[in-house]
Amino acid sequence: MPNILEKLSESLKNVDNFDVESVEAAARKLVEELGIKGGDLIHPTRVALTGVTVGPGLFELIVGLGKQKSIERLKKSVIL
Repeated sequence: MPNILEKLSESLKNVDNFDVESVEAAARKLVEELGIKGGDLIHPTRVALTGVTVGPGLFELIVGLGKQKSIERLKKSVIL
């Protein structure tokens, strides 16, 4: 299976209107394309972005961090 976090970072690059609804739509589309459960994307993404397993809503978190920082953190976690 391709690296989920790498795929998400690529999906986020293509989000023009970087708001909660658009980010959530991109993530849900990726979940559907990969044939995985939402939690299989949400949980590793939260850890990659924050280093913790609990916190605010993931899509709000991504938007709050901003597009560039979110993508950078996801890419760094892929390398690790």
